[in-house]
Amino acid sequence: MPNCRHCGRRITNFDKDRCPYCGGTSPIEENYVTMDMTASINPLEGGYDLYHSKSRLLCFFLALFLGFLGIDFFYRGFWKKGLMVLIPVLVFTAGLGTLLYFLTSLSFWGYVIVLGVFFVIGALGSLRYLLSHSHKDASGEWLR
Repeated sequence: MPNCRHCGRRITNFDKDRCPYCGGTSPIEENYVTMDMTASINPLEGGYDLYHSKSRLLCFFLALFLGFLGIDFFYRGFWKKGLMVLIPVLVFTAGLGTLLYFLTSLSFWGYVIVLGVFFVIGALGSLRYLLSHSHKDASGEWLR
């Protein structure tokens, strides 16, 4: 696609008379030629790997057993969402586990109880991968 010679924005070949953004007349230069895609990308050279989409079933099992840590988000490529799940779980587990450790006679079981609650929440959240087919990975590909 050509650029307007007045404002520099991309325009289509159909905008020969007037730029739709700046209104400049004759925005396309006279010697502009469209580029053939096969000239810039040679499919016979190789080095192009096919994209393998993520598995919905594997994502379900990761969410079922490790979903409370956000592992399913890491697997799908959503690092920020995974950290947004992982960090609060670690903070709440440390805080509430320590509180239960000192206020009750549960010793280390306070940490186990808090992690168990998060595990149940993550296991229930894993059902979204079985009940819905509308999940994508970070590349925008549907889970297979």
